[in-house]
Amino acid sequence: MTSSGTVDTNTVGTYTITYSASDAAGNTSTATRTVNVVDTTAPVVTLTGAATVTVELGGTYTELGATATDASGTVTVVTSGTVDWHCWIIYRYIFIRCFW
Repeated sequence: MTSSGTVDTNTVGTYTITYSASDAAGNTSTATRTVNVVDTTAPVVTLTGAATVTVELGGTYTELGATATDASGTVTVVTSGTVDWHCWIIYRYIFIRCFW
């Protein structure tokens, strides 16, 4: 029995392993296995600074940002939203976009 092919569990993708066997009469048989390496773990977002920030009405808000990590290593943090300085509301916003 022989086998060929490899699986890289650190890289998302589809891998094929082929198994072959032969007998003394020269008869051969093969079988293939498909291995799917997937990333089902959501990214982890870490805020820079506090999750809730209080700013005086008419004051200046400075976005502190955030970082993100992901098992696949490919992640982009996108910050969006606006603050209406004429209203007394607590805003919380951060969106993350992953590229798999």
